[in-house]
Amino acid sequence: MAIHVPAVLRVVYAQGAILAQGGTTMETSREVALNLFDVQALIRHFEDTYGVTTEQFLKDRDVWTNIPEGELFDWECYIDFQRVLLDHNAAIRQEYLSRVATFGTAERSRRDADASLLAACA
Repeated sequence: MAIHVPAVLRVVYAQGAILAQGGTTMETSREVALNLFDVQALIRHFEDTYGVTTEQFLKDRDVWTNIPEGELFDWECYIDFQRVLLDHNAAIRQEYLSRVATFGTAERSRRDADASLLAACA
């Protein structure tokens, strides 16, 4: 069974832009790829900025009163991204280990068969 898992999550940031014609607004966006290290660094930044651990942030809603709404949303998103990336890493690791174990077993069986054949020929 093959598992295809992206190594990073893609985050799209929307920014308002003013069009030259008519002065109407339009949403533009840019895509940023974040790996697990990046997401964990962003979470640490929030923890350092607000002096609260992520566990406290998730357990104590009173902490939220000192954090702007946009930052709350971002922090929660990064926590969710981290969970998804950790799950993907675990799935990839499990798949890798199952293949290594299978390869190792097959290799040992082949060596044992070769050794048996050599012993029979001797």
